[in-house]
Amino acid sequence: MPARRPSTISASPSTAIIITYDDSDGWYDHAFVKPTASSYGALDALDGAKVCGTGTEPDGLDGKPVHGLCGPGTRTPFMAISPFANQDFVSHTLINQASVVRFIENNWLHGQRIDGGSFDATTGSIMDMFNFFHADASGVILDPTTGEIDRPDPHHFF
Repeated sequence: MPARRPSTISASPSTAIIITYDDSDGWYDHAFVKPTASSYGALDALDGAKVCGTGTEPDGLDGKPVHGLCGPGTRTPFMAISPFANQDFVSHTLINQASVVRFIENNWLHGQRIDGGSFDATTGSIMDMFNFFHADASGVILDPTTGEIDRPDPHHFF
């Protein structure tokens, strides 16, 4: 039986892949943080039955409150994969899923915000995860069984 060739992902040198997880309404960080946004929905329970956080819920479309935006909450993963991503780096910036929206708005909408109950205007930035002045396009091949680095592959970008 012939040896199995490891899978590779090829991308252009300007590609950035963002991997996120939506847990606890999209809030995540490296440690639990006391909620700064409130929610009073049927499924909320952090600070009592149907209560999460203090204060009023943020206004959404037509001035109606936006339910389910209590946070930040527990830690969940967020990864940036790019030739421009800082290697061996853990960001300590408080971010949430709106940080991805903010990144897109800043890069392709000249900073224009979508609003309507979104936290894009007040969320933390993911820019510290990147170094756009120095790209590392060397790439690697991972062993398909162990996930460990098998050998450098100078012909592919990740």
